[in-house]
Amino acid sequence: MKRILLFNKAKETDRRAEATDRKAEATERRVKIVDRAAEIADRTEIVDRAGKIVDRTVEIVDKAVEIMDRAAKIMNRTIKVTRFAEAI
Repeated sequence: MKRILLFNKAKETDRRAEATDRKAEATERRVKIVDRAAEIADRTEIVDRAGKIVDRTVEIVDKAVEIMDRAAKIMNRTIKVTRFAEAI
């Protein structure tokens, strides 16, 4: 009788151990999913930063174009003044 009880207890312990193993595996899968989500979030942050850098670069290029336009106008005036001075 004692042997049967011990055998049943051992079987129950094995079942619990297997259940614990399954839970541990499920937890590991969840951890992997969370890690992957964190990696994706990091990439998203990098892309956001890159977008901000591109926006700032566009602003700088726009300013440079404005400056070049002003310089072209000044050069045209200088050419006109030089031609006028040569004509005199």
